[in-house]
Amino acid sequence: MNLSDSIANPSPKLELLQNLIASDNLGSWRTGNITSDQLLLGLPGACVDELDNAVAKTGENELPDISDKTNFKHCHSLVQELVSRLESPALGAVIVDGLPAERYSELDNRKLCGAFSSLVGKLMEQNKQGVTLYDVKNKNPADPSKVRKSITNLAQPFHTDGGWHRKPAKYVGLYCIRNAQNGGGSKITSILTAFETMLKEHPEHVHTLLENHPWDMQGEHAEHETGVLLNPVFEAHEGQFMSRYYDSYIRGGYKLSDKPVPKELDAALLCLADVINGQPNIKFEMSSGQFQYLNNWTVLHAREAFDDTETTPETQTRHVIRVWNH
Repeated sequence: MNLSDSIANPSPKLELLQNLIASDNLGSWRTGNITSDQLLLGLPGACVDELDNAVAKTGENELPDISDKTNFKHCHSLVQELVSRLESPALGAVIVDGLPAERYSELDNRKLCGAFSSLVGKLMEQNKQGVTLYDVKNKNPADPSKVRKSITNLAQPFHTDGGWHRKPAKYVGLYCIRNAQNGGGSKITSILTAFETMLKEHPEHVHTLLENHPWDMQGEHAEHETGVLLNPVFEAHEGQFMSRYYDSYIRGGYKLSDKPVPKELDAALLCLADVINGQPNIKFEMSSGQFQYLNNWTVLHAREAFDDTETTPETQTRHVIRVWNH
């Protein structure tokens, strides 16, 4: 079967993905008509009061008790709207605005983040230590190239989080306690439109991205394991479109496997990166007290480098808490 035949008569996996995006309203992402203002979801004062009460009652625990829904009536209503926007292919991202980060201690901000994110969904552990509230801040590592970029001040290219997982987090949240004095801006774009473009303009690469490839697990594995897991870039999961994308994690997976990156995969990844970087995206600066939420299966995010160094006062350093939700 030649290339034109394979696209005209797609494999079951490809046909399912085509059907999943066939009716999606991606027009605004295609044309770049979405603005950061459209992502804003204001937090009502009643929600702040509910979260205040949860923080006050939590003690030293970072995760407040949210089991009594009557204590979070207004927050649950807001979260329903948030999830609705995250599940919409036309959007897939929200910035919750109005959390009073400036009036809380660091521990209380962690409680606030823990309470709100737990209302969105079950929190997923992000490392072997079982951390669910993960600090994204520059820890000034001696060699930034050998650690995860989340603990450096380096830029991060467009990616999804935790792509080595068999089922990556559905939603990724970033709660901003402080942004950097200079740099650290955010960018987001749709992976659905990138897949659509690849299918229309570069179909020769699509099948390669549907195949399993080794992903670098970033050290989050047991000593007896190889440190890689096999996953595709695109697949359908429980009737939904699910993407994983981090170019260096796939290339790193082949390196850990002592195998060269196949020529067809190298070409496919280079082409996909060109498509992603060339399509419309939204740029914005997060402010203290904002909570950025993304659909990690359909939206890519990136970060600009920022200026924090060892001499930057702690009160001026960029500090974001990341959460992963199932």
